[in-house]
Amino acid sequence: MHLRNLYLEKPQLMLFVGGLLYYLTFFNYGIVLDDEGFFLMGASSIAEGSWPVADFFSYPPLSYFLLAGFNQLFGEGVLTERILLVSILLLNAQLLLYISRSALPALWAPLPVILYTLAPGPWYKVIFIASIIWVLASLLYYLKQPNSKRAALIGALIGIAFISRHQAGTITLILGFGTLFSQAIGNELDQTARNRREIWITFGKQLFSMLSLLVIILGLMALAYIIAGKWVALINNIDLYYWQNHGREVMEKQGIISRFNPFSLFTRPQAEQWFYALGVAGAFTLFLTHLYKFFLSNTNRAKNQLRLVIAVTAIGTLTYTYIFVWNSRMLSSFAVIYIVWSIILSDIHSKFSLSGHVKLARWVPITGIFIVSLFAIWFCRVHIYSGSLTTRFFPTTELEHPLLKGMHIYRRQQADITRMMELTAKNKTATLVPMSEATTMSYLSGLQNPTFYRLFTTEFGAPGEPHTVLQAIENHCIDYFVAMRKQFIAGGQKGSNLRNYAPQIRQHLTQSYKVTPLGERYVLLTRTGKCNI
Repeated sequence: MHLRNLYLEKPQLMLFVGGLLYYLTFFNYGIVLDDEGFFLMGASSIAEGSWPVADFFSYPPLSYFLLAGFNQLFGEGVLTERILLVSILLLNAQLLLYISRSALPALWAPLPVILYTLAPGPWYKVIFIASIIWVLASLLYYLKQPNSKRAALIGALIGIAFISRHQAGTITLILGFGTLFSQAIGNELDQTARNRREIWITFGKQLFSMLSLLVIILGLMALAYIIAGKWVALINNIDLYYWQNHGREVMEKQGIISRFNPFSLFTRPQAEQWFYALGVAGAFTLFLTHLYKFFLSNTNRAKNQLRLVIAVTAIGTLTYTYIFVWNSRMLSSFAVIYIVWSIILSDIHSKFSLSGHVKLARWVPITGIFIVSLFAIWFCRVHIYSGSLTTRFFPTTELEHPLLKGMHIYRRQQADITRMMELTAKNKTATLVPMSEATTMSYLSGLQNPTFYRLFTTEFGAPGEPHTVLQAIENHCIDYFVAMRKQFIAGGQKGSNLRNYAPQIRQHLTQSYKVTPLGERYVLLTRTGKCNI
């Protein structure tokens, strides 16, 4: 089959095969020694009887249970994690194609999927945007034939979003209600055969179906905690979980909220800010344009409603990115934004074509695609996140390690890992707790972690938390800590600033532990005295 025909007639097959071949060239290259272990350790601890939030402080449980199940099928290790995440990325791509084909001509529909596939963002962050994409696809499925069964599907996927990431759940719940509500308003505006009372009774039934399935999904997860005997621990830790995710220290530190400045767009090169600003401009342009058209009687209301849902989804993910996400994670959150940009470029192309401006119709979209692609490629420079082919262009090596079978790690990471393994090899019953930037190092150590799962500075925002941490360190007699070099010695990359966030904890660690440099980035803290129990 001719390539153009394959592109137009079988884009699902083309994107699946192309995406799979692309990911297979680098999915086992590069490992993130800080945050990727957050995901890996959580799934590993589930096999030992621990549960998210109840026993360790984490994101909501879905991703951990998914990986724990995959580990049971394929054996535990980083390669297994990557197999799961590649599977989710390929599913995301297919659903994005379903969404974009609903809103775009056949020639344009694969474009946003190609952009997302080429630069998907960090491996271990795909779950967040996945849950939003799943709900968005169900919303468009509902709009094609609104009924209670399809509304129930929306509710089930919103429930899954909540147990995937509570921010995703909040965004999708607003989307679900807004979609059902807009359908009722559209029926009134179109003056359908049904009277007003029937329209709102139908809306009530569909809303009830959506919320019922949402409650059932959340109820089943709660029941699982109750059956496992983890409910009390879950409730007791909700307060600390709140402080960990929404405390003042977190809000000041996370996201680009502290660094985004519209005026800096014009003062010095700020590619990441331009990327974000173009996303905001595109999302709100699409929203305002189709919100206006939605209330006009002489337009395609179904088309406007569909694009409104896409625009609001984009605005929701942008809001999340602005508040919670570091810039390097923006790629995965921008999956829906690629559809927004493609819609705008497609509409510009159609407008100029109909007005007879053939050259403009050709070059304006090409220029837009080129600019968007440049931004996406620029973000791929963050190679340590292992989310693009750029990982293949940095020196790698292999280590004889049971959890790294089939993986190629960055050569600059070799000394950190091997030195840590050598220093802790004598005592495999020892305990080791990582700082937040060393969770993968802790995972690879294979040592027990009986306390907080990690030392993370934003947890210290909770009232009395530093004292609780110090008490737990001594009660559990922690043998080792892994931390970034700059926390304790000169050199290396900057880590969480213990001097500001928890000076008493840093002082205790420097007095009770010997600091040993590992490789370029990390140090090992080894207990020097007896525990103060």
